[in-house]
Amino acid sequence: MGKKDDTRLIVIPFPWIEPNSSSVSSVSLFSFLSLSAFVLRSPYCAYITSLVVVSSLPPFPPPRNIAAMVKNEDEIVASFPQTVFEASPSSEDAPWQSYNFAPKSRTVKADSIYTTEGNVSSPPQTQLGDVASVTLTGSSALVTVDFGVNTAGIVTLRFGPQSVPQTAVGIAFAESKQFIGRGSDRSMDFHVIDGALHIVVPDKTADQSWTCPEPQQRGAFRYLTLYLESDGQVELTEITTYNNMLPSFGDNLRAYPGYFYSSDDFLNTIWYAGAYTLQIATIPRDTGRRSDWVHRKTGWANDIQAAPQKYIEVLTDGARRDRTVWSGDRNISTVTNFIALNGKEGTWAGVDWMFELQTDEGLFPYACKPIWHYGSDSYHVWTFIALYEAYFYHADGSEKDKDWIREKWGKVIKGMDLALSKIDETGLLKVTLPADWGRNQLIGHNMEVNACLHYVLRQFSQLAQDVAGDTALSKAWAKQAALVKDAINTHLWDEEAGLYRDYIDAPVHPQDGNTLSLWYDVVSSPERAARVSQGLTANWSKFGPVAPESPQMVSSFCSSMELVAHNIAGRPDRALTVLRTMWGYIWNSPYAVQSSLIEGYYHDGRCFYPFGEYDAAYISHAHPWASGPTIALSFWLVGLRLLGVGHERWIFAPQLSLEAGEEGKGNSPEWALTGFTSNAQGFFSAGYKQSSPTELVLAIKAPESTTGRVGLPTLGKAIIKVEQDGVKLDLSSLKLENAHLFVNDVKGGKRTFIIAYK
Repeated sequence: MGKKDDTRLIVIPFPWIEPNSSSVSSVSLFSFLSLSAFVLRSPYCAYITSLVVVSSLPPFPPPRNIAAMVKNEDEIVASFPQTVFEASPSSEDAPWQSYNFAPKSRTVKADSIYTTEGNVSSPPQTQLGDVASVTLTGSSALVTVDFGVNTAGIVTLRFGPQSVPQTAVGIAFAESKQFIGRGSDRSMDFHVIDGALHIVVPDKTADQSWTCPEPQQRGAFRYLTLYLESDGQVELTEITTYNNMLPSFGDNLRAYPGYFYSSDDFLNTIWYAGAYTLQIATIPRDTGRRSDWVHRKTGWANDIQAAPQKYIEVLTDGARRDRTVWSGDRNISTVTNFIALNGKEGTWAGVDWMFELQTDEGLFPYACKPIWHYGSDSYHVWTFIALYEAYFYHADGSEKDKDWIREKWGKVIKGMDLALSKIDETGLLKVTLPADWGRNQLIGHNMEVNACLHYVLRQFSQLAQDVAGDTALSKAWAKQAALVKDAINTHLWDEEAGLYRDYIDAPVHPQDGNTLSLWYDVVSSPERAARVSQGLTANWSKFGPVAPESPQMVSSFCSSMELVAHNIAGRPDRALTVLRTMWGYIWNSPYAVQSSLIEGYYHDGRCFYPFGEYDAAYISHAHPWASGPTIALSFWLVGLRLLGVGHERWIFAPQLSLEAGEEGKGNSPEWALTGFTSNAQGFFSAGYKQSSPTELVLAIKAPESTTGRVGLPTLGKAIIKVEQDGVKLDLSSLKLENAHLFVNDVKGGKRTFIIAYK
């Protein structure tokens, strides 16, 4: 299997690091000592009070080129604006690429041996690059190999000359080490056992390899278990998978059009984990999960159409399961997909698929083909949001892209009429189709559904004017949006609790509906916004927020929305506290895959969902709705966002909390920068750096054709001087909004702002 050098550069941070279980590393890279030692496989360290000593380390995140990172970080600090201006998101020389989990080749080799049973030639922790082969002998022999990250695709085994023909071999897959065994984790249904694939070693005259049949390709796995089912012997010289995720990227899976980098190693890691989760869940069009397999007792098949024929790929809800388009999930995944991957193909494919499957009555699917279920008022309304956001983020301003909306306009009206027909005398939509994201079933005048409906009416009022040219319909939908917002605040607000109820007179104050009240501008005043943000903290636990509307679940979907909600409420410290607490646990939990992100877990931290016969092995560990940190860090921490279709206008207003939060969890990193690519305008890049306790530097590079607003964070201090591109600004001309002084009508190009505080 090859030989590689077993020495690497190991780095000892100095002085001491304070332990923080939610962070990969909280220390700056400025003051490092280094020495040559054995392989450094992770930045996790054990601690003593004067020196950090490497202990028994888990294998991921991947090893960084620390010497290069120190050099790059020094350069960033020395010339921060220039770093922002010259950022190249996919350059392998860029320090942020060390956090990218995507492989350098679509052919991915198994990295190491995780565990063994019986007679196996190499022990656990063996690096497969250090040995020529691994041999299993006898019917009790078993080896589990670790690919190092969650991967996907079509596995190939190559057999060596010591293999005995016709030896029977079982092959099982697992995303998480919790589910390693002679059977795979579940991917098909609660009642279907995936089991294992069963093969025999070929005769000597045949090709000495085995490649997985395409229908049995695996959507996501980190661990591959091989075991003998008969006496005999198998010598394995190579174990690989052909990773077929995101086919539109061709051979370079690391060429992200977006990037993020900061002085906080953990935040960098989680941003790229979100990006990678989107990548691995964007599947080839004809590799959807077969829903007809539920009528069988064992096995799996990923070989059915999951998007319209004109597309080559589609963004789905999860890499292993369900490999299907669900509209609600896309509230998070569409935005992350734009920021990190600019994934127009996969996003638009999913939206077209939803609209193809609309019923004659106007109802959109709860889950698209191949699952193909209906019965959800919430996912009906979420479908409009999926369409709007796909257009907002990826339209290039051309008539062709407007036609993409226009060709659906009749279905939009039919679907909207169906939703509006459910509004009763309260002014709210009353749910009749109760299925939702996994929470308790919806009843009554549900807050989540009505918050979404308000947002849909407001956004589609604008589309009715701009795309359909229907002024009357635009005005009617705008009026209805205002009425729904007023009804929500009249009937669902609980003044005593400072939160919105799940439905009229409900005892439950949901995480989903309350986070959306902030994101979708349902709150009727800044005072209510502040109370909702405060009220949401009552759900917090050491494992993350527990959703009250669920059977005691920690939902990475709702908590992704909560990250946005706290930022909108002006509490970035709370957003970062949730991020570092919950995603810190996700990253370091006993079942973590440390590369992609889990869909959710139980309130006590177990990998468990409390649904009847639900098997924990069914939980997805590559679920795009968990990628909220990628949104929060780019759009809110750095604060670079787009303001309109066509992306001619933007805002750059970092949301910072430099001295806040429990145990520092709410503190912003000392510096951060991000960027993304617009089909309409090109590449945007921006960042901030606290150069001293009394000075903050902001830098942005925006396309020349654009105009924006720059928000200068007040940080609770008096701003005494502001320079834009070396020119002193008149502070009296700047307007104070939401803890920022705004500079308006900033032209695109390279812009630097230096803010001095008293």
